[in-house]
Amino acid sequence: DLELPGSGLTADNNVVTLVSKWLYGAPGSNLSANVELSAFPRNLQLDGWTGYTFQDPARKMDDNYLGDIYNGSLNQEGKATFPVAINGGALPGPVALGFSTQVFEPGGNFSIDNQRIPFDPYTTYAGVNVPKDDWGSRRVPLEGGGNVAVGTINPSGEPVAGRNLEIGLYRVSWRYWWQDNYDNVARFSSSQHTQALKSWKVRTGNDGRADVRVDVADWGRYLLRVCDQGGHCSGQYFYAGYNQEESDRGSASLL
Repeated sequence: DLELPGSGLTADNNVVTLVSKWLYGAPGSNLSANVELSAFPRNLQLDGWTGYTFQDPARKMDDNYLGDIYNGSLNQEGKATFPVAINGGALPGPVALGFSTQVFEPGGNFSIDNQRIPFDPYTTYAGVNVPKDDWGSRRVPLEGGGNVAVGTINPSGEPVAGRNLEIGLYRVSWRYWWQDNYDNVARFSSSQHTQALKSWKVRTGNDGRADVRVDVADWGRYLLRVCDQGGHCSGQYFYAGYNQEESDRGSASLL
């Protein structure tokens, strides 16, 4: 088994201890061990934050497997202590870490144990909630735009006040609902929004929330991405207007 820090596994408190014992209770002294690490996005379901996304599509994980974090021998007590070193800036948001541990007996047999543990790579998460239309699609009107809610919380879901947020608007490729969900938006992963069509800066209030007025001139599919000053970002896709509005606008210009 892996023994975790008493306060939970975090980016700043990441040292764990592997403990192995024989079935009769004796320590697995000097046995070889290997620990592989994987990460899986973890959706936050929080009261008061329905509709918000706290995952970043621009930092989407193409591969859940992160590699070996330990490959060595246990000590005389059947233990090994090591850090879980993770580049939190490469993660899309809250994750569950999967540990696959193998301990090898001298004869070649081995035992395996799998654990999945919540992990928060950031102390503050930025969230975004683009409003939905009557059909359940996230959408912003072409004429006049619309307000989009953003906010910041800690890993426990409590609002965090006074956070500086930078928000970027990006146009992305059209995709029908039956197509796969891969979008090439990794090029938008900068928290400075250098490739954004538009950008805004807001500061969260005492309730950890703020609004931004998003106005879009052309019909299409977009990504709105919000980044907290601590480095975490999140984003949601949405549609601007309806295709028929563009057709009507073009027809009116011919009259």
